[in-house]
Amino acid sequence: MLRKILISTSILLLSGCTNSSTIITGTVAEEIDFNDVDVIYNKKPDCEFDVIAHIKIPGEYYSSDALIDGFRQRAAVIGAPAVQITYLQHQATGEFYGSARAIRCTNN
Repeated sequence: MLRKILISTSILLLSGCTNSSTIITGTVAEEIDFNDVDVIYNKKPDCEFDVIAHIKIPGEYYSSDALIDGFRQRAAVIGAPAVQITYLQHQATGEFYGSARAIRCTNN
């Protein structure tokens, strides 16, 4: 129970600093290292998977790499080993925004 409270608090703190949203739809796990989160872009995952969360970041980053790192950071907090980029857009202001799904393969 304490672990779930700590994870929920971490998510709230991450989303409280920004206009982003992380909607939990699956089972969260212990936080993992940011560098261990794989990025899946422009393709389907090579496995059956569960969606742990839907992540939306509206225009906080000034490069696509920084935005993708933002997705990875949010996925790491909830223990998701992969993030699937579902939308990425460059705005006229120079900012990038997008959405992604934090996922976990189920057939490994």
